[in-house]
Amino acid sequence: MTRPTRGRGSLAILYLEANALSRQLKPVEHLRCGELRALLSLLWLLVAAFWHAMPAQYVDAPIDSLIQRYEQSDPDLVEIDLISEIAMRMTQIDPYQGLEYAQKAVDLAKKRNATQSLAGAYNSLGANYLLLTDIPRALEHWTNALAVYEEIEDKKGMADILGNMGHLHYYTGNFDEALDHYFRALWIYEELEFTQGIANQHASVANIYDVQEKFAEAIHHDTLALQGFRDAGDKGGEAMVLGNLGNIYAEIDSTVLAISYCTQAIELYRQLETPEGIGRNLVNLASINLTIDKYRDALEISREALAICGEANQPRCVAYSLANIGSAYLQSAVNRDSLPERFQLIAGTRDQLLREAIRYLEQALDLPPEMETPEGIEEWHALLSQAYEMNGQYENALQHYQLYVKVQDSLESLERIARIERLTTEREIAVRDKQIELDTLRLKVKRNERVYFGIGIVLLLGMLVFIYRNFVNQKKSNVQLGLLNAQISDTNLQLEDKNEHLSRTLTELKETQAQLIEAERQKENEILRRRISRDIHDDISSGLTKISWMTESMKSGLSGNDDQLDHSTLEKISTYARDTVAKLGEIIWSTKPESDNVAGLLSWRASTCSVPLTSRKKAWKRI
Repeated sequence: MTRPTRGRGSLAILYLEANALSRQLKPVEHLRCGELRALLSLLWLLVAAFWHAMPAQYVDAPIDSLIQRYEQSDPDLVEIDLISEIAMRMTQIDPYQGLEYAQKAVDLAKKRNATQSLAGAYNSLGANYLLLTDIPRALEHWTNALAVYEEIEDKKGMADILGNMGHLHYYTGNFDEALDHYFRALWIYEELEFTQGIANQHASVANIYDVQEKFAEAIHHDTLALQGFRDAGDKGGEAMVLGNLGNIYAEIDSTVLAISYCTQAIELYRQLETPEGIGRNLVNLASINLTIDKYRDALEISREALAICGEANQPRCVAYSLANIGSAYLQSAVNRDSLPERFQLIAGTRDQLLREAIRYLEQALDLPPEMETPEGIEEWHALLSQAYEMNGQYENALQHYQLYVKVQDSLESLERIARIERLTTEREIAVRDKQIELDTLRLKVKRNERVYFGIGIVLLLGMLVFIYRNFVNQKKSNVQLGLLNAQISDTNLQLEDKNEHLSRTLTELKETQAQLIEAERQKENEILRRRISRDIHDDISSGLTKISWMTESMKSGLSGNDDQLDHSTLEKISTYARDTVAKLGEIIWSTKPESDNVAGLLSWRASTCSVPLTSRKKAWKRI
C-alpha cells in the first residue's frame, strides 16, 4: 500500500490502515460487535507502526545503517532524532531494545535542553510501549510528549500526539475519550489547514461511530475523510475510505451503494498495485453478493480474492475467501430445488455443490492457531454442520455443531473475559489518567511557582532599580539643591549688600534732598532778601530821599524867610512820609509767614483801604 505523507511521529495513518483491515475483513455473516476489528487494528499496528512514526529523512534508510551511523557518531554530537528514529524502527524488530534507544534519546534531550527532540523521544517511548501492549505507559509518555509540544506551541505535534492517544483509548474501548482526542486533533488540523491530518481524524471518528453502530455519523465523517484524501492527492487513503463506506452501506442493507464503493476501492487499489487492499475489498464484495443471493458472482470474486491473497501471503484473507467460496456452494445447494428468479445459483448437482462447500469450508478452518478468528470459526463450524447434515454425514454434522457450540460458549467466555479485562484496563487507565492529571497539575504548580518566583525576582529587581534610581536622583537633587541653596545664599548676600548700598544711597539721597531743600530755602530767602532790599531801595530809599531833599529845600527857603513856610511843600513831605510808611508796612507784611493765605490777604486789604490808589497799585503789584 502506498503510504501517504505523514508528519513526524504520527501514527494516525497506521490506525487507519489497521481500521481498514478490521472493517473490511469480515466473515460471511457480519461481525456482531466490532471486537474483531479492534483486535485486527491492534495487530496491524504492531506490525506497521515503525514505518509511519519515523522522520522523513530516515524513511528509506535501513536500520543497520542508522545504527552504524549512531555508533560512529561522537557521543557529544550525536543527533537525538537519529536515536529516536532507531527506537521507532525497533518497534518492528525488538521493542525492548527500542525502549533502551528511546530512553537514551530522552536523557540526551533533557541534558541538551532540546525541547523539540525531547517530544520526539517521548513519542518513540510511547510507540515501543504500545508495541509491548503496555497501554498505560504508552499513554503516559504520549502525555509527556503532548505537554512538551504544548510548551513550545507546536500545534502540529500536539495534533499528532492527540490522534495517537485517541487510538489508545479506542483500543481499550474508551470511545468517549477517543472521540474527545480525535476531535481536539481535528480542530488543530483545521486551524493549520492540514488536509491530510483532517482526513485522518475524520476517518478515525467514523470508525468509532461504525463500531457503535451510529451509521449516519460514520457515513458523514467517512465522506469528509474521502474528500480530504482526494484533496490531498492521497490515493491510498481514498481507497481505504471507499472500502469502509462500502462496509457501512452493506451493514445498513444499501447493497447498491455498498457494491459501488467496494468496486471503486478495488479499482484504486489496482492502480496502486496493493494486493492486500485488493484482496480485502474483493472479500467484502463477495460477502455483499452472498447477502443478495448472487452466488455465482460471489464465487468468481472469491476465487480472484483467493488468488491475490495467496500471492500476497495474507492467510486471514485466504481463509475468508475460502469460507465465502464454501458458503456460495452451500447456499446454491440449499436453494437448488426452489430455483426462484432472485437466486443466482452455481451450476452442478446438489451433491457436487455440497462436496465443494465442505471442501472449502474445511480449508477455511484449517488455519494456523495464531491466525484463527473466533467469530469466523463459529460461523464456519455452523455452515459445515449444515453441509454435513444435508449430505447425510450426521456424525460430522454433530461434531461441527458441538464445535460450533463450544466456540460460541468460548466466544461468550472470551467476551466476558475481554469485558472484564477492558473494564480493568479502563480502571487502570483512569487511575493512571488521574495520576497523570495530578502529575500535570504538580508540574503546572511548579511551573507557576517558577513563573511567580521569576515575576517576583523581576519585580524585586525593578524595585531595587527604582530605589537605586531614586537614590541617585535624590543624591543629584540634593547636590543641585545644595548648589541652589549656595546660589540663594550668595544672592541673599548680594541682595543684602545691594539693600545696604540702597539704604546708604537713600540716606544720601535724603541728605541731598534736605540739602537741596535747604539750598532752595536759602535761595528763596536770598531772593526774598534781595526783593526786600530792592523794595526798600526802590521805595523806602526813594521816599526818604525825596523827604530828605524836600527838607533840605525847605531849609534853604527858610534861611531867607524864616517866618513863612511853604504849605504845599509840607503837604508833599507828609504825603511822601505816609507813602514810605505804607510801603514799609507792605514789605513787613509780605515777609510774615501768616500772611500767605486768603485771610491774611483780606485783612491786609481791609487795612489798606485808606492808602492812595497809586500806593495800593504798587503794593498790589508787589503781592
